Amino acid sequence: MERTRYEMSYKQGRGLLNPFPDRWSIFFWDYVKAKVNKKRKSLKIGDKKILVVGVGGGGALHGVLGDMVGIDINKELLKASQKIDPRKGFVGASASHLPFEKESFDIVVCDFVLHHLKGQLILEKSLKEFFRVLKKGGTLVAFEPNLLHPSGLLLNAVNLFGLYNKLLGGSNFEFSILPREISKMISSDFSAVKFEPLTYTYARLPVNINKLIISKEDWLGKSLLKNFCWAFCLEATK
Repeated sequence: MERTRYEMSYKQGRGLLNPFPDRWSIFFWDYVKAKVNKKRKSLKIGDKKILVVGVGGGGALHGVLGDMVGIDINKELLKASQKIDPRKGFVGASASHLPFEKESFDIVVCDFVLHHLKGQLILEKSLKEFFRVLKKGGTLVAFEPNLLHPSGLLLNAVNLFGLYNKLLGGSNFEFSILPREISKMISSDFSAVKFEPLTYTYARLPVNINKLIISKEDWLGKSLLKNFCWAFCLEATK
């Protein structure tokens, strides 16, 4: 089965080896969403035109204001997004073939999407498409799992054998990314590329451990461990 075709239809599950309590991941994702929304607010979106790539089941829509268009290749997830906010525009499309004219958007947002595109072998082509549809001075913002984190190494190792969905419930074509890997792909196009840690917490850790990590995140971001975050934020200007 083609990788992109798989992504069009796969369903998130729990997995055979996922004994972790739901409250751990709920606490984690609530915290991550708050961090992502804080970053979005710093962009001062206002009435800017925004493209959200990979809207999924609607989670990527939280905190997105302004004139927004969302795309996803998975039609079932796209329907779920439409139910959450029918006022926004949604299009079934691949990130590597965006059905928009050049310089159509002020901001392109990718919430944990690029590592899926890497697994589909269309990451570099998709980044070119993001550049094409961004207006001059526009911004690409992405939040991605970091290959340098132990969980990123584990994810990539498991998916070398296509076992992530069966074992832990995610996509078999998710592959964590190194910041410099993306930088190498886009540095010739974008005038400014910046990376910063998003969080050092992790969904498989107990709530109390994650709370302790949260209390130390400012310090971690300035220490020798700063590059070993669970996820990073990419901001690139055209």
